[in-house]
Parts: sequence; structure tokens; C-alpha cells
Amino acid sequence: MKTGRNKLIGRRRVRKGITLIELAVTCTISVIPLTAISVMVVGGQRDWERMYQRANRITEIEGHGATAIFGHIGRISYSEYSQLLSVGDEAPVLSMAPGGGMLESGQVVVFRFWDQGAVSLGHGGPGNVGSSRLPNRYARFYHDTQEKTLVVELGLYPGSQRDIVPQILAENVTSVRFDRTEINNSKQGCIRMEMTLTDPSDGRKSVVMATTLLRN
Repeated sequence: MKTGRNKLIGRRRVRKGITLIELAVTCTISVIPLTAISVMVVGGQRDWERMYQRANRITEIEGHGATAIFGHIGRISYSEYSQLLSVGDEAPVLSMAPGGGMLESGQVVVFRFWDQGAVSLGHGGPGNVGSSRLPNRYARFYHDTQEKTLVVELGLYPGSQRDIVPQILAENVTSVRFDRTEINNSKQGCIRMEMTLTDPSDGRKSVVMATTLLRN
């Protein structure tokens, strides 16, 4: 009886133990989800830091603010009286457009629009040259290469030098280009702005673009 009882106790003790193989398998299985969780946490932290830095870059914020102002003024302007110019207010550069026609490019764009409620359009609407129905205000966007800024001049048209109000829209501007497509000698009512900015803290360049549809 004692011998059989001792064998039974020995068997029970063996069953209660854990082998090295079982321990190794358990540790391996536990490491897999812990590794996945660590990778997700580290990746999420990096993504958050990247998004935070991007959202708080003053250079990019100013660039997007400038495109919003450009788009708003363009939408209230008239295509017939707006024009693109090169440096020194010379004629814009013409090249072949990818989709056919000519591409008009310049570093300056002048919008003509109405001062809200200043003058009534009257019968027949605007468009009679030499009459009071012409748009009575203008906005001139250009790149100040010396100060590296994007500037807009707002004023009356026609008006004097005293009426001009220059405003800096963005700083650290490396380059600015305005484009408009011309098809069959007809200038399209859509003008695109492409602006490159350089962050002075790390030299990182960012490009912002905006397209505005003018009134016919």
C-alpha cells in the first residue's frame, strides 16, 4: 500500500511541474503582442510629433493664409480686367500648355473688382470702357525678392499713390509664380498661384498652391 501511494504522489508532483520548453513557448507567445503594442505606441508618438510640428510651422500657416486671401479676392474679381505681369510689370512669359493652347506665366497678378456697395452696376452690368461701370478697386499680388515676402497692394482704380495699402501676407518666400491658360486667344478665368517657402529654423522647403476662378 505504501509503495503504490508513493508512486501516485510522485506522478502528481511530475504533472504539477512546468518544463523548460513550455516556459520558452509561453515567453515567446507573450513577447509577440508586447512587441506589437510597443511598435504601435512608438509609431503613434512619432506621427503625433510630426503632425504637431507641421500644424505649428509658422511658415506653412502663413502660406495657407495667403492662398486663402488670394482665392477670395480672385473670386470677386473680373477676368476681363485682371492681368498677369512679369518682374518690372513687363509682359508675362508665354509657353505651350500641356493640354493645348498657351500658358501665361508671371510673378505679378493684378485683380480688378468692385468695392462692395460703392458703385451700382446699373443697367447692362460692368464692361463699358470709359464708364463708371468698370471695377473701381484693384489688388496687386507680387513677390518682394529682397524681403522674401508675398505682398498684396490694395487700392482704388484709378487712384493715387496715397491710396495704396501694401500688406505682407507671408514671409520666408523663396519664389512665387502665377499661371493662366490662354486658348484661341481667349484668356481663361482661372489663375493659379504656386509659392515656395523656406523654414528659417531647419531650411525645409514647402510648396503651397491655390487656384481661383474669376468672374466673366
